[in-house]
Amino acid sequence: MEKVHPRNSLIKIIDSSDDDYHIHKAYMLHAYRVAHASEDPSTQVGAVIVSDQGVVAQAYNRSITIEDTCGLSKYDYTEHAERNALYDCITRKVSPKGLYMYANWAACCDCARAIVECGISHVYTHLEMHDKYFGTYRESTDKGLYMLTKSGVNVTMISGDISNGRITIRTSGQNWQP
Repeated sequence: MEKVHPRNSLIKIIDSSDDDYHIHKAYMLHAYRVAHASEDPSTQVGAVIVSDQGVVAQAYNRSITIEDTCGLSKYDYTEHAERNALYDCITRKVSPKGLYMYANWAACCDCARAIVECGISHVYTHLEMHDKYFGTYRESTDKGLYMLTKSGVNVTMISGDISNGRITIRTSGQNWQP
């Protein structure tokens, strides 16, 4: 029986009982390893874009190059991992149309729009990372997930231990092992 997300029945949930779980877990672990490079003091997010041949682009959330941030919050000048991965596709002259994206956190509304417009066909995210958040951040990612599913992008949440204690990232300023 197919498992679906309780707040959005268009989102499929997979776990270790699913046939291709090990493949999806490996790509999600790759996204977490990419996230680990982020210098964001609060939350490290990574995204990888995958074709049939493997990873074609990857990125993490990071600040843009800016000389003076006076009057700006970090959210004003931080680019998200998902959009940075799409920019990496452009740099590599790879079309993201029809490709898959693995991101350790669910896309916000801004990232969801970019994903839809660039033609990503399937987004995978980590259920446990998504479920750690509440309030404004959760509201934004829930809206992003809604936008993705209603725009025809397949969304799957991967459930379970991704890193087996092999990697630690920051989330909400706290260390966490996915």
